Amino acid sequence: MNLSSVAAVAPIPFQTYYSASKAAVNAYTMALANEVRPFGITVCAVQPGDIATGFTSRPGEVSGRDQAYNGRIGRSVARMEHDETAGMSPASAGAFIGRVALRRSHHPLYTIGGFYRFAVLLLKLLPASAGNWLWAGCMQAKCAKLPCLNGGLDMAILRVLSGSTGGAFCGDRGRSQ
Repeated sequence: MNLSSVAAVAPIPFQTYYSASKAAVNAYTMALANEVRPFGITVCAVQPGDIATGFTSRPGEVSGRDQAYNGRIGRSVARMEHDETAGMSPASAGAFIGRVALRRSHHPLYTIGGFYRFAVLLLKLLPASAGNWLWAGCMQAKCAKLPCLNGGLDMAILRVLSGSTGGAFCGDRGRSQ
């Protein structure tokens, strides 16, 4: 069993290396699962979302680069810190991982949490450019503390599927059109 992250499928802004390394864990897991399947060996990866671990509470230097991004890095890091503190407990994540480990057969990838399972499924179903645009909008809405799933995300999905680019969605609020 490998430990990945939802960031493998839904990359986090300003966490490029983390997101890329978790995507590599997914690719490694799936390739290895195919290699060892003839020997009766199963391999899987678990993709948790936010877990309340204190990981983001470590001090970091943002100010130098943040100016070039008009404060987006600082807002993104603040949102990550908030999401982590509001995340699932490590005990819940560990219990999920334990249940997966004890299964006789495995899917290659498991995602923890209803919202994250929905987001991963949606991002797999949408074309890459549409999914990336939608996820970026939701991340912006989260940074602005707007409820992305409260009327905004469904309209954004409809706009993406219909090919419309006009109007506002949950990530557009507060920005000039």
